[in-house]
Amino acid sequence: LKALAHATPDLILLDVMMPEMDGFEVCSKLRAHPVWREVPVIFLTALGEVDHKLKGFAAGGNDYITKPFQLEEVMSRVRNQLALQEARRDLQRSLQRLQELERVRDDLVHMIVHDMRTPLCTLFMNLELLKPEVHGDAVELLDESMLTAERLHHMANDLLDVSRLESGQMPLQRAQCDLSQLVARVCSEAHAMEPERVLCCDATVPVPVSCDASLIGRVVTNLISNGIKHTASGGQLQVRVLASECTARVQVEDRGPGVAPEVRAHLFEKFAAVARREDQRYHSAGLGLAFCKLAVEAHGGRIGVDSAAGGGSIFWFELPAL
Repeated sequence: LKALAHATPDLILLDVMMPEMDGFEVCSKLRAHPVWREVPVIFLTALGEVDHKLKGFAAGGNDYITKPFQLEEVMSRVRNQLALQEARRDLQRSLQRLQELERVRDDLVHMIVHDMRTPLCTLFMNLELLKPEVHGDAVELLDESMLTAERLHHMANDLLDVSRLESGQMPLQRAQCDLSQLVARVCSEAHAMEPERVLCCDATVPVPVSCDASLIGRVVTNLISNGIKHTASGGQLQVRVLASECTARVQVEDRGPGVAPEVRAHLFEKFAAVARREDQRYHSAGLGLAFCKLAVEAHGGRIGVDSAAGGGSIFWFELPAL
């Protein structure tokens, strides 16, 4: 251990039966040290029992050779461990480069989106001012333009909020609230915006939770909007609030095309865009669902998607119950 303080080796061949401290304890100390923890350790000992080998690997050993040994075998295992160590370092360097590129990308996107908000607000206000002056067929075009501007504004807000949640710069304004009342209010607002969908809300039993009602309300809004987007006109969307002893659960069940199993693992990732094979339409742009995931996890909860019985999807999230 004193020698290691002067020079960190590429690999250590370590005996077990030694005075003062056995090899297992030495290996444990190496693994607890921030500089030495990554140095490969090969135990080279006469202790060949299975329980000794298991103890060696539990202490952090990379390999275990029993005496008597062949020099060729030792050298082969040394070369293998050194190659693995170099591969791990290459992976770590690649990961660091990717993380730096991601940080640069996120900073650039954040800057662009932040600068977009002012002209977007100006555009939206100018469209509002034009409404009294527009008549006939132009009214529909103006409404579509306003809707598009509003969507762009929501996307910009989602991206900025995702960035704030990732960096821990969005403090939660927690307070006790009734999750059922919150969901019922969002459902009522969604039904007023999309009257051609049948929106069934099963949220009558009080379910108290401690949360930032504004953030969780946006999560529910995003999940319902996502379900409406994949529910045909006249179709039904089911929203439920369920409670157990430990958790409060909200689930949104649609009758859309469903989500393929290989897609589910990436659906809540930032910038995830998944094309449906049959018509190449995007299932999700990813920002809204990424926001949902970060907001729910910031509350100590979890979020996911399952297949619904008879087709469609069930998007759900759970929060700790009071």
